[in-house]
Amino acid sequence: MARIAVIEDEEAIRNLIIEELNDGGHETFPAEDGEQGLNIILGHSPDLILSDITMPRLNGRQLLRKLRENHPAHAKTPFIFLSALADQHDVVKGLRIGADDYVTKPIDFDMLLARIDARLRTVTLLDSEHDDDVTLDESAEEAKASAPSDGEAGPSIDHGSTAEDEATEKACKIAREKNGTMVAGHVETISMEAIRRKCGGEWERVSRRVFRIANETIKNHLTANDAVSVTPTNDFIICFAEINETFAKLKVQEIAEEIHKTLFGATRDSEISQVKAEAKNIELSPADLADKQGFFSRVKGRILSRSKELLNVADQKLVNAYRNDLVRLSTVFTTKGEATRMKSPGFAPEISSKISDWAKPGNVQISTLLELDKIMLDRTASFVSESSMAKSPTMLVPLHYSTVDDEQLLDCYIQAYGGISIQKRRHLVLNVVCLPENLNAGGSPFDRLAGLGRTRAIHIENPKQVIDLDFKRLQVGIGLISHRAAMLFQDQGMKLLAQKMKSVGAKLIVRDVLDDATLTPEELGADLVLSG
Repeated sequence: MARIAVIEDEEAIRNLIIEELNDGGHETFPAEDGEQGLNIILGHSPDLILSDITMPRLNGRQLLRKLRENHPAHAKTPFIFLSALADQHDVVKGLRIGADDYVTKPIDFDMLLARIDARLRTVTLLDSEHDDDVTLDESAEEAKASAPSDGEAGPSIDHGSTAEDEATEKACKIAREKNGTMVAGHVETISMEAIRRKCGGEWERVSRRVFRIANETIKNHLTANDAVSVTPTNDFIICFAEINETFAKLKVQEIAEEIHKTLFGATRDSEISQVKAEAKNIELSPADLADKQGFFSRVKGRILSRSKELLNVADQKLVNAYRNDLVRLSTVFTTKGEATRMKSPGFAPEISSKISDWAKPGNVQISTLLELDKIMLDRTASFVSESSMAKSPTMLVPLHYSTVDDEQLLDCYIQAYGGISIQKRRHLVLNVVCLPENLNAGGSPFDRLAGLGRTRAIHIENPKQVIDLDFKRLQVGIGLISHRAAMLFQDQGMKLLAQKMKSVGAKLIVRDVLDDATLTPEELGADLVLSG
């Protein structure tokens, strides 16, 4: 299978890893520290490097840096860290200087083998020398040669005008049999421009492989009666012959996840590792079916139009829910059960559940999020202005990350709170919600909040999102995380996050406390709790 360098200073762990890898068919090269590991790598040129972080003589990060900076022949060899919980900060540093992945101890060997396989597939994508000159037409010939026998033929995928014509005829037949309607899917792999920027001179070769892998994955998930083609913007359009919209959505999501796993393993590069998919029931006119030129581009247009139409309906429901329901104030308590003067505004449980579904990043338009935040600012401004100074609560005002850099929101803030005294305004805590998965550690757009709220809060879904934020510089004094999420990530950054927040005087609030959890909020590092 693959040649793997195993660099681990604890002999028992090293031998166990070697045994598991050998059982999996891999050839291993053991080393007990980074310096010995470097010699092994230079002498044997392994396909993948598996390295502990904390080791004598040369630690894992130092080894990785030496390889990346001083040994170009091994600079692209996949590098996976083995990490104990206490090494999490070192893992972050390692990922920043070029590590490809990490596996935590105690080692889940099924997970380790899966991540090794994923990394090796990525190497195949980038480094298969014999495919340098392969063209899409040649790929089509290979696919044709390996296609099933008559009666079991798979779907045709666009590699030229003939295949395009056949796919169009098949798609039109599907629509005619359903009186001008069909269930169509759209799979957008990744931006070819993003590949160009990432890969430089290799971008053409890499983009061809990305296309081929996506092509093959899609083909393997379809029936012989389905039609599929590729638009000029390299999107795959699928016309389903036999399944309804619900099953089509599941199918394209399954395709997207498999493409992502094959191409990128555990990588979450926000720009390049994107595989988006959707499916909709669409209508086609007789003119659409008669004009075969650009047929699949029109199908894509119908899918996007239908998505926007449904999005507008959901957005309007969301805005109406905000406008028509009364805001409720939930009290924040200490972990000992004592009430504080801090309040969190929210809606009735049935409205909140809908909002949490609708308002996820990508599920709602920015203009709608902006409207929601304006409504919340107006509502909380009313509470603050109507309360006496002595009883004025500290308000956790939720604002979406996507809107806090918007001039309209800042103008709305000024309008809503302009007439409120500075003393009362200091009781506002701007709580930034719906953080992106790959949060900018530099802080933008948090810097735009300077001068609005004296203290800021962030709503955390995964400690890894925010572990590198400079809480002190950004004046982030509060972090909120659900009890369920804190439990889920207790060994994957939660303890480190709690320690970091305490070191800068920031407070950690655990919300939606679970009665049957094995660890209490206090045991998870919380200072305060929020229920309801």
